[in-house]
Formats: sequence, structure tokens, C-alpha cells
Amino acid sequence: LKTADDCRRFLARLVNDMRCGKTTTQDGTRIASVVNTLLRAISDAEFETRLEAVIAEVRRYQQEQQEQQGQRRAMSETLEDDRWSIPQ
Repeated sequence: LKTADDCRRFLARLVNDMRCGKTTTQDGTRIASVVNTLLRAISDAEFETRLEAVIAEVRRYQQEQQEQQGQRRAMSETLEDDRWSIPQ
């Protein structure tokens, strides 16, 4: 079981096995508990991966904004310098 979807499919099969009597309710409950713990761990890891990607994208955006602001500031300073310079 490597993904959240794997865990969900396994749990669905387990429930069916319990209904058909292939797995006892006691064993099924124990197995389901372990698989649910695994499912939460996988889901948390997947969420963390997505969150890290969003954070990286926000940081890239912020860096771009800072660079653009610096370019605008430099342009503005250049324009002001040109305005006050005396032609020769």
C-alpha cells in the first residue's frame, strides 16, 4: 500500500471479505485500524508535498515582485536624474 487510493481500495476489499466471512470481524477491525493509520500518514505526506510546492511558488512570486519593484525604482531614479541634469 503506497498511496491513499491503494489504502481505500484495500479497505473496501476488507469490508467485502468481512461481509462474506473470509475475514473475521475481529481480524478485519485490527487490520482496518492499521490501514487507517497508514492512510493518515500517506495523506499527511501528500499534503505536506503539496504545501511545500505552494510555498515554493509563493516565494518565487515574491522574488519576482521584489525584482520588478527594484527595476521600477531604478527606472524612476534614472528618470529623476535625467530631469535634473543640465544639458551641455
